[in-house]
Amino acid sequence: MRKPTDVEALLRRHAPQVLGALVRRYGHFDAAPLSLPERRYLQTRAARLRG
Repeated sequence: MRKPTDVEALLRRHAPQVLGALVRRYGHFDAAPLSLPERRYLQTRAARLRG
């Protein structure tokens, strides 16, 4: 089994919080997954910019 990269660890740590925020924002689960990939992209990009 390989060691997770920093990006993978970041996504695993924050994905539940992001999904919860999207569900609270949109009020139902069906709309939330549509925004999750965009949020993951933005988090990954921010992490890369921070170094």
